[in-house]
Amino acid sequence: MWVFLVILISGSYSFSSAATLPACNSTGCPTGGIWSEWTITGNSNCSTSCGSCSSLYYTRSCLSQRAGCNCTGDTSRYIPCNSNPCSYPSQRTCCIPYVPMISNGSYICGPIPTDKSSTTTACCPTGGLLSPWSYYGRNDANTLWIRTRECLTSDIGCACTDSLSESVTACPCPATMTNIGSICDNSNYEANQFVQIVVNDTKCEATVQLQATNYINSGNSDKVIYCNHDGNYTSYGTPIILFQMSPNETKAKTCDFDRPFDCSIVSATAASHPSVPVSFTCDLTSNTWQYDYNGWHVTGYNQPQLLYT
Repeated sequence: MWVFLVILISGSYSFSSAATLPACNSTGCPTGGIWSEWTITGNSNCSTSCGSCSSLYYTRSCLSQRAGCNCTGDTSRYIPCNSNPCSYPSQRTCCIPYVPMISNGSYICGPIPTDKSSTTTACCPTGGLLSPWSYYGRNDANTLWIRTRECLTSDIGCACTDSLSESVTACPCPATMTNIGSICDNSNYEANQFVQIVVNDTKCEATVQLQATNYINSGNSDKVIYCNHDGNYTSYGTPIILFQMSPNETKAKTCDFDRPFDCSIVSATAASHPSVPVSFTCDLTSNTWQYDYNGWHVTGYNQPQLLYT
């Protein structure tokens, strides 16, 4: 004998569509974040034809996570498939633990599991949710630096109001470096020479001219020179360049120095103070200048005089 137990339930067992979400009452992250819709992952063929006797594997992703809004709930679940009740001569109308019921006017084997762990408030955040900006890149015409971002909520019907792209003609790295003055002075060096960097906006490269003379100023009690023997580092002498490190630099030091070249090409009587360039390249992942000689990320510099008493 067949016994049909029919249970009437309200609500929907289908997956929620967010195409008509109302606006949230507040700005920022919606409660519980914003999920994508559930989608079948893996085999999409149901192995049985009725009774909610088999399940398919569904997954979803947290759309708002890239905007800093975490989601509450599970990322995967199994949902019974082919939920229509089985007909005679099947041994069961529905497979355990499901029972015949009516949901939204349809006769099914249910109840269909719901995502009880989610606390998402279904609403569109004000202005939508945006991904972080991409790194700057050159446009096809080689005239602009462009960066973009995504509207993370567009697929669920929640538009973003702010721009998705931004372009500049100048290199994204700072147009100037800091004159570090006395920040990096010590007993051997006195910060003295500073000229501003010259930026090539098309290539996002910069150069600065270092004094490359071994002319000795002996008019004061201390002799000051830019390019001479520094502990016999080379037979020709070297200039020193002091750097202030960028916060994203991995070096532990706040200040450090380098000897970018020797002065073998400079005359011993070069009172005209010749200069030699050193170069930098914009690191577009952080928009900070990177010293080409060793890769340091720097925000300021100065060329000290060597002090001789």
